[in-house]
Amino acid sequence: MDSTLSTTTTGEPPGVAAVREACVRRLAGRVEADGAIREPCEGRILETALLLSLLRKQHTLPAVQTKLERYLSTATAATALDATIAGAMLLPGRRPRAADGVAPGGKLPNLASLHPFTGHRKRLLLATVLAILGVGPYDPATRPHQIAYGGYAAWTDLSLCAVRMLHTAAQDGSPDDTDTAWLTERLSAFPHGQIWEGNALAHLVALHALHTRAPQHPVLHAGIVALTEAVREDGGMPFIAGQEVWVTALAGAALAEAGADPALLHRIGDYLAARQQDDGGWGYNETTTQTDVDDTSRCAVTLHLTGGHLRYGTHLKQARKYLTAMAGTDGGFPTYLKGHASEADLTAGALIALAQNHPSQRNDDHSDLVRSSAEFLMSAQIGNGSWEPSWTLSVTSVTAHAVDALSVAARTVPAIAARTRSTGDAARSYLDATQNTDGGWGHRPGEDSDVISTAHALPVLRPGHQAETALHYLLSHQSADAAYHARPDQVGPRPFPYDFPLLADVHVCTALARSRRLPR
Repeated sequence: MDSTLSTTTTGEPPGVAAVREACVRRLAGRVEADGAIREPCEGRILETALLLSLLRKQHTLPAVQTKLERYLSTATAATALDATIAGAMLLPGRRPRAADGVAPGGKLPNLASLHPFTGHRKRLLLATVLAILGVGPYDPATRPHQIAYGGYAAWTDLSLCAVRMLHTAAQDGSPDDTDTAWLTERLSAFPHGQIWEGNALAHLVALHALHTRAPQHPVLHAGIVALTEAVREDGGMPFIAGQEVWVTALAGAALAEAGADPALLHRIGDYLAARQQDDGGWGYNETTTQTDVDDTSRCAVTLHLTGGHLRYGTHLKQARKYLTAMAGTDGGFPTYLKGHASEADLTAGALIALAQNHPSQRNDDHSDLVRSSAEFLMSAQIGNGSWEPSWTLSVTSVTAHAVDALSVAARTVPAIAARTRSTGDAARSYLDATQNTDGGWGHRPGEDSDVISTAHALPVLRPGHQAETALHYLLSHQSADAAYHARPDQVGPRPFPYDFPLLADVHVCTALARSRRLPR
């Protein structure tokens, strides 16, 4: 295909409509009768190793152990840390394959150099996980009594309690009965047979801690049953049990923008509306009780697109109430709890959701908050024109999200339009400068192009040759079965990627739907 694309009578380059329609059919075919898309999470080396280690300590389920070992020996280690973890769990002759440039058994990364939002608590968790797996020692300088939990996201609190218990046990101390009681109470409160809050990593770390104190506790045995039932066919243990709400919200918005059947969109919207929690927010899956700004913003936008205020007015009002309560004094938004650090990607999503008021909602005007959120975004822009990613690896993801949000803010608060336009121009110049010669973008400048990073960038590009080559990149990477494939972009805990393969199709569908707006 020529990278210089001519246009049809509809104003689109040839083939775009057919590819977009194929994406719509593929996504629509994944929507279940209740409106949800239930895409499984791929297995990951970290959780697979933790489950294998726990089963070995418990001297149980040898057949499952063999399955997990097989996965660790055949999975491609994407990072040096993956390779080291997998290698530590296997016999010398069964080391895992390594991705290009990754040396199995190589030097561990400096945990202090990880993602900017990965603070002391996250580094402590990761160091403890490595100690659990025998990759490194428990740090004798850690003072367990100084590890405080309470006041964080649900899985952070559980993990911190577990880390405290593990370090106490490693230092030849008996874990505090209060810690053990708190941890078992939290685990027991979740429905039997389910992964705790849908978070396998937190559940596994907690069970390792409980093993040091009460290796025969029924909560531990029930957790093992729930976790082993979630092991994938290939033997991999996923990071989370599912992401039904998040994936359905993103796919629903993509289908709405692509002009999918209204009855299908109502089904999706009704599913999401039913998943709204008592505080007005949404969590990432069907079982978690932890709501967050990211999921709430995306669900609110999708409800707006699939039924609007006529169908979902009450749900949208509650979502706006949740979001306004989460705003920081700096105009930015955190992920989970009010008062935590504001982040650009979360702020962009909340701004878009708050600015989509229906004219009938005159008493629900959020223009002042939209303005302060736009101010936060403009001040958070990096000198090169981009923004720092939050829960993705791709810089184009947060950059495009921020540009979209500032465009929305300018329409809501015209007084800041000139400044938002200047900020957007700087972002587009960054995208122009970092595009690869094949027309795509990687997670960061200089990295190989991938479908998801390119799909994020396309809709906010200036019209012209670079937009055309980006579009060509996406059209040329569709598989014979109409699917798209890309390396994972989501991270958790930051900066470790996890994979929901269908998201590649979702992001391409969104890009092709929005690319129709580009002037030609």
